[in-house]
Amino acid sequence: MGTCHCKRCNRHLPQEDFFKDRKYWKQCNICRQNKLASMKIWRETTGKEWLKEYKVEYAAKHRENVRKFKERNPHKPKEYYDKNRETILAKDKIYREKNKEKEKARQYRWKKENPKKHQCPHCEYGSSAPSPVKNHIASQHTEEKHIHCSVEDCEFKCGTESIMKKHITTTHEKKHRCNECAKDFGSVTNLRVHRQAIHDRVKIFKCVECEFKTTTKFNLTNHIKRCTGELHCSSGEYAIMKELDTLGFTYDHNSSYELKDVKMLQWDFIVYTSGDPIFIEYDGKGHFEPIRWGGISQERANAVLTKCQHHDRLKNEFCDNNGYLLLRIPYTQFENTSQIVRDFMSENTYILPE
Repeated sequence: MGTCHCKRCNRHLPQEDFFKDRKYWKQCNICRQNKLASMKIWRETTGKEWLKEYKVEYAAKHRENVRKFKERNPHKPKEYYDKNRETILAKDKIYREKNKEKEKARQYRWKKENPKKHQCPHCEYGSSAPSPVKNHIASQHTEEKHIHCSVEDCEFKCGTESIMKKHITTTHEKKHRCNECAKDFGSVTNLRVHRQAIHDRVKIFKCVECEFKTTTKFNLTNHIKRCTGELHCSSGEYAIMKELDTLGFTYDHNSSYELKDVKMLQWDFIVYTSGDPIFIEYDGKGHFEPIRWGGISQERANAVLTKCQHHDRLKNEFCDNNGYLLLRIPYTQFENTSQIVRDFMSENTYILPE
């Protein structure tokens, strides 16, 4: 078999390697990889500014060409230019439909390589594209919501036209109807999720820690925040447990310690140190308001709340009288549980883990 050479490094390669996976490239694999790497560096450094200048120059040239064409063809009516524009758009649409899968793959690679290329200056939100960040700032951090919804009896307000358009489409103009139950939805995505969850009962998202399955990724993300695996405890207690394990403290979970009402009371966490123990309590929603777990009556729920708050007062008095440290974390601070535990243990620097 004959040989050929690379036009960049002049290396001699067999023809089967030279034309492997490429029909018209005149470079070897090494030179091609080096070229792609250098192109990537150039796009990230000087390519952005060059692209801006190129767009300005291209727009100016395009306007000049249009002006010259109109001077050479003064008899052409406006409909002629509109017809040419529609032809170009139709060809572009056909091209995009043929290469839809390639475009999806390209967008997926871009989002995977640049998950948070554009960051919100006010919080940790990030996106691979700039437009979602602008909408996020307008909806979450901008107080000037001067755009009002045009539908009567709707008090929705926002800061950008795109958010208002999405609100009207998803809330007021529900154009997508389910064929099986005749329920209307504001987007194709919501209709698809409805079909998978209600009619098809397809659960494609599965939790790694337990056997939980769901239809949407949003539900799985919320579940992961509160998943405790095989442990029988609340999500707040599980977050405290993981943080104490990370810090290296020895502790007991749901254990009693020198406090008795009718019987010995159990503490959520007893953290053992070289000195006195530290007590950590996670107060769920049942510590603040009556909850009818398991369909119990309202009177029973009120009695459970009264008993729970009585035990909380006993624990507070016990720690105050004996000089023990007690940390109470309400359920409203669930997202900050790990940070609260870390800060509390670091503030008491004279208490170190054994």
